[in-house]
Amino acid sequence: MPRAVGVFMLLFFALHGSAKAENSEDIIAGSDVALTGGAVVANVQTGGAMWFNPAGVARLDGRSVGLTGAVLSYSRARAPGILSSESGEQSDGVFSAVQAIP
Repeated sequence: MPRAVGVFMLLFFALHGSAKAENSEDIIAGSDVALTGGAVVANVQTGGAMWFNPAGVARLDGRSVGLTGAVLSYSRARAPGILSSESGEQSDGVFSAVQAIP
């Protein structure tokens, strides 16, 4: 029985996904973060420190307020009769697009 558990554990950890040492979310918190492309881990001077490097808050000189925003848009278009075959049959085309602008 212990050998079966060991084999199971070995297979489980061997086939499990890999670990990542990065922030996988694309959140732009602050103008300095946006201007440097997110390379602000050690030198955050604004409120973005709370997201990227909470210990960096100790380096802030005074009070700081940061406002960020994002634009999300979804558009859908329909083009009647855009697809046609040699036999004369036509079909409508439907197009969708999602845009995220940080």
